[in-house]
Amino acid sequence: MSSTARKWLAALLTALCYTILHEGAHALVALILGTYEGIVLMFPGVQVLTNTAAMTDFEIAVFCMAGPAATLALGYTLAFLTDRLVKLESAVLRAVFYIMTLGMLFADPFYLSVLSGFVGGGDMNGIVLLGIPRLIARLSFGALGLANGVLFIKHIYPAYVRSFS
Repeated sequence: MSSTARKWLAALLTALCYTILHEGAHALVALILGTYEGIVLMFPGVQVLTNTAAMTDFEIAVFCMAGPAATLALGYTLAFLTDRLVKLESAVLRAVFYIMTLGMLFADPFYLSVLSGFVGGGDMNGIVLLGIPRLIARLSFGALGLANGVLFIKHIYPAYVRSFS
């Protein structure tokens, strides 16, 4: 498989995994709270519907934090496993894990620090229900994204570059 095809396959699988994990975490919390109403497929993805009228502000915040927590947990797990993953014989699997690590570490910090201010807030609308000012929450996710960037540049990127050369 060509390098370009590996990258596109990795990006597609990362997007699919991100959607399943992120929205699945939301759905799991809604099921646990007894407020799950369904899943809606819409551009550009999926949204879990809940009965927010039956939820406390804290429950809404937990629901909204579940998706980012799940994707970041996978990102950190993949980062922790980088030294093992780069030894895989399959260049396709190495590409998938490389792009997936990148996606899981950066998607939610970028969305919650930058994009949420332009597209209605999404998970940020629930996170601020904890009493955290929106600006502080956005700056915190921005700082997390920067810290993830240092982890990626110092550890993950060099390891994968060596494995592909």
